Amino acid sequence: TVLQGIKKYGDYAVVCMPDHPTPVKLMTHTCDPVPFVIYRGGESAGNGATSYDEAQAASTGLVMEGHELMPFVLS
Repeated sequence: TVLQGIKKYGDYAVVCMPDHPTPVKLMTHTCDPVPFVIYRGGESAGNGATSYDEAQAASTGLVMEGHELMPFVLS
């Protein structure tokens, strides 16, 4: 798997996220925030979310602009 192979590179982070929301009711893209998850090898940190969805993401209070994400991931 990707997670098994990436371990040989030392420090790493994996980000999983969609590029945009597409609510079924609207049947088109919107500019609403999207959920994301960051996995850093060897770290055990979290924000209390118990699932990966828009409702859990909104409950964390962590919202950022797209151009802020990579600096956040790499910090």
